[in-house]
Amino acid sequence: VLPILEILYHVEERNSHHVYMALIILLILTEDDGFNRSIHEVILKNITWYAERVLTEISLGSLLILVVIRTIQYNMTRTRVRVTGNAWDKYLHTNCLAALANMSAQFRSLHQYAAQRIIR
Repeated sequence: VLPILEILYHVEERNSHHVYMALIILLILTEDDGFNRSIHEVILKNITWYAERVLTEISLGSLLILVVIRTIQYNMTRTRVRVTGNAWDKYLHTNCLAALANMSAQFRSLHQYAAQRIIR
């Protein structure tokens, strides 16, 4: 899951095909309640590629939430800059929101920063 999250995190640097594939895989994974429960039990330490904030200890579930929200925000900013009716923007946005919706019933013990990002 971490390589998938890293692809989405660096969305602006990636080929759109890589982003699509990463998002499709993430969407498929989040359709499984067992996956959604277990990602909150896996604790990660020192995620060096996440640059917005130092994350010394965070669950995989909280990191997944942070990366998906960041991807949504990138998409919104990109759309604002280039006002187009580009279907890619809608596809990315819809599927990121669908992954969050799939996971939402299983959110547990979220990292403080992930909880803040959900409401801001």
